[in-house]
Amino acid sequence: MKQMIEKKGVVRILHLGDMFFHGQLDRAKCLKLLLNDLTGPDPALAVPCINLIVACGDFTWSTYPGDLLMCQRFFRDLTRALNLRLESCLFVPGNHDVEWNRDVYDYYPASRAYMDRVEPEARALQGETVFIRRDSNYGDRFINFAENFYEPLTGQTWPTDPARQFHLINHTWTGVQLLGLNSCSKTDRFFERRALLNQEAVTEALQAASDEKAGLRIAAWHHPTHGDNGIDWGEPVTRLIEGGFRLFLHAHVHSERKEDYLRMNDQVYYIGAGGLNRALIREERKIRVRLYNLIEWNPETDEVTVHQRVFNTMRDRWQAWA
Repeated sequence: MKQMIEKKGVVRILHLGDMFFHGQLDRAKCLKLLLNDLTGPDPALAVPCINLIVACGDFTWSTYPGDLLMCQRFFRDLTRALNLRLESCLFVPGNHDVEWNRDVYDYYPASRAYMDRVEPEARALQGETVFIRRDSNYGDRFINFAENFYEPLTGQTWPTDPARQFHLINHTWTGVQLLGLNSCSKTDRFFERRALLNQEAVTEALQAASDEKAGLRIAAWHHPTHGDNGIDWGEPVTRLIEGGFRLFLHAHVHSERKEDYLRMNDQVYYIGAGGLNRALIREERKIRVRLYNLIEWNPETDEVTVHQRVFNTMRDRWQAWA
């Protein structure tokens, strides 16, 4: 399949997040609304092509295999409609892509002997029962995500070792390098808000990234780098900046404030997306802003432009966030 961009042309990146596919959702309508906005009559956004897609997790609400298959079909239809290869898409998991009910803890009567057996991050106390993480199959929380979504779309095996959970795409035609990391490697039913970047994965990813030339380096994961539900803005992010990464894409914001979705500091951009689709009816109140981004990079001027698109429920269409 032929790419639709000249080597020195503007590069366009579609940034999605918090898609929340579920059985009550009209997949065809979701696709139509998005395509109409990307290629429709709006002169500010009618683009000739999309070159890359970055999807920052929460693909479904509850990791049901059927919902993941629905989301998989959505991306197959989307890339087909945009004449884009799946190899030009980056997918990273979110906290809703973790299987909460997977049996990855052993439990014992609460006692100091059991509590002292492991570090605090690997145990949870509920009433008179202590739960201790079973590291041998802790990675099984991503089995549904891997088998029904990630692996069929990427053709790559999802690593069980958190130190290997990164995906690097070197898009040589455009000069863009994409790096996907997992900020949910230690998120589970006892630690639903625990978000971090694995230090070993960052080290491995930076080494692999440095072996390739790139005009623009972009890193993506699910959680923001700020706010109560964000990752620690510490050493991993600093190391990525020192490694030449300038755009950090995420989801999981669920805020009504525009500044929470787009921040810039010393030529480094932090760009959030979220709520591509309506969540389940009982949870709609949590998704007040539904937003995706079209990011443009001009290799000749090295300028980055972010088009923030919000969904207008009254008009049933996407529009610019004024």
